[in-house]
Amino acid sequence: MVKINFAEIVFIESLSDYLKIRTTTKTIVTRETISKIQTKLPTKDFVRIHRSFIISVPFISSYTTEYVEIKKTTISISRTYRNSFFRIMENG
Repeated sequence: MVKINFAEIVFIESLSDYLKIRTTTKTIVTRETISKIQTKLPTKDFVRIHRSFIISVPFISSYTTEYVEIKKTTISISRTYRNSFFRIMENG
């Protein structure tokens, strides 16, 4: 068990039945599904932008209609999650 503060999570990447959780200081791999972890995260700070990625809104440096840049990492926004992402960004 590793305690992770929500404020330190930059993004979460799905690796099938595992997750790679990138924090401000380290990367942690854990056995969990992305759907399950999504229910545990605060919805005002985290948004799913792809079937394989959940990102932390406070760490977004820039975004377009197709990509998000977060801590020097570029992540694609899928068509499925595009509308919900832009709704969250507009309501900030």
